[in-house]
Amino acid sequence: MKMNRRNVVVGLGTIVAGGGAALGSGAFSTASADRTLDVNVVTNTDIAADFVDIILHVGDHSSIALGTDDDDPANLFPDSGDTYESDFSPSDTDVSLMQNDVTIVVGPDGSELPPNATVSYTDLFTVVNDDGSTSQAFDVKFEATGGPSVEFNGTSNAQSTSYTANLGTGGDTEAISTDINTGGSNDSGTLEITITEA
Repeated sequence: MKMNRRNVVVGLGTIVAGGGAALGSGAFSTASADRTLDVNVVTNTDIAADFVDIILHVGDHSSIALGTDDDDPANLFPDSGDTYESDFSPSDTDVSLMQNDVTIVVGPDGSELPPNATVSYTDLFTVVNDDGSTSQAFDVKFEATGGPSVEFNGTSNAQSTSYTANLGTGGDTEAISTDINTGGSNDSGTLEITITEA
């Protein structure tokens, strides 16, 4: 077949359309991928009685949601009417990771995130030492395994995939920020939080 300008333009249009369809379908399915972190809090009964809470600030971040039987933070503990002995005051969109069985959803339907992007969440968690019946210092270790990839950053030490908040006595609290890498596909991991006496 003899090449002329019209044949070349038609040929290029076919290549572009075909490539766009192939790339477009992959990009859409990746952007709407499920990325979840199952939360496990590990401690013993005596520590749980003295140490008060680990709070997830769901309402402060539009691309963070709950994957629980009841995914409305307002229906879970705590709410703005609950008080702590420390200076921490919860809102109706805060969720206790010690009092509720929680799965964290990153980029839920309606707030999808682009693939392979790092998203920063300022003060996603707050750990609260309310002293309980005795004054006690605690170490609270955050460690994420599997996907999505998570790095923690607070005042106790530098950003890392394993982070320990060192809470002294006297109603200490510490806000912890995170960087989450969305990855390229469905990801399911575990966030393990271990509380020990300091």
